[in-house]
Amino acid sequence: MVVDTRSPPIINAPPTNKGIIYMTQDHTKNSGSVTSKIEKATDKASDRLSKIVLQDSSSIMTDLLAGFTSAVAGVKRSLANSKIQEVYGKWAKSFFKILVPMYIAAIILIIVFFPVVAIFPGIAVQLLSLIPFWATYFNKKLIKFGSQLFFLELSSKNPSLSAELSAMAKARPSAHRSWLAETTDDIKSSWHFSKWSLGLAAISIIPLLGPALAFIGQTLLVADRLGWNLLSVYTTDCKGMRYKEEKRWMRARKFSLLGFSVPFTLLMSVPFVGPFVGGLAQAAAADLFNDVLYVKKDLTADVDTIDSDEEHPHAK
Repeated sequence: MVVDTRSPPIINAPPTNKGIIYMTQDHTKNSGSVTSKIEKATDKASDRLSKIVLQDSSSIMTDLLAGFTSAVAGVKRSLANSKIQEVYGKWAKSFFKILVPMYIAAIILIIVFFPVVAIFPGIAVQLLSLIPFWATYFNKKLIKFGSQLFFLELSSKNPSLSAELSAMAKARPSAHRSWLAETTDDIKSSWHFSKWSLGLAAISIIPLLGPALAFIGQTLLVADRLGWNLLSVYTTDCKGMRYKEEKRWMRARKFSLLGFSVPFTLLMSVPFVGPFVGGLAQAAAADLFNDVLYVKKDLTADVDTIDSDEEHPHAK
């Protein structure tokens, strides 16, 4: 008799519907919990974002208003200061010698390219903003009356601070550099200004809306750069900041600067007469610096770390 020692075959039982139902229920529960968590996280993120936007909007409006208030107060104080009036007269004479040739060059260009300007008038509008800006820039580099206006106004508000910054400016090696060397450095560091101006010039050729958009954009761009130039008395002349440090310092205070410089930019865009407001803007910048920028807690945080000689390319 032969005995079969093989194991009996294993028969797999078919899955029951009950197991499938349990698995489906567990999956549904997990999906529901994940979905609810995502919804809660989204709601929290949305609430935080809305709070940040509201806080930022309030902060921006506060900074813009503070800058505008400093501009108005600074002009009033400057007009009432006899010493500032005396230096302003000297500033205006030197400024006139730079401004007139630039207007003559602009008029010649408009006449030569009149067919193009007639089709795209936004180009001429841009010149109204650019000429005062560059005239103020070159006048500040060639003649130091702008710095005198700043320190005269600052000394009337904060004599100790004015004396401290004046000593710093005289001690800086950059104070003894030629205007050509400074201009070369500034042109290199202002490439973003030039490229955005070219972009706005391209926008100005768009019919109807193009000129208006280009004018608004150019006004904001010039106002931003004007603030840099006016406050360079502190950032460059006194602290010797390099471009990156200066950019960081200015960007941290950009809305206060815009609130201050936009009114001056609009006034300066008025042909022939408007640009002479630039001298008052330079004096009033001392009010902005003393009342708004200097009192900020983070003022020294951006500049104290760059005071060593090796951080300054022109310190040697």
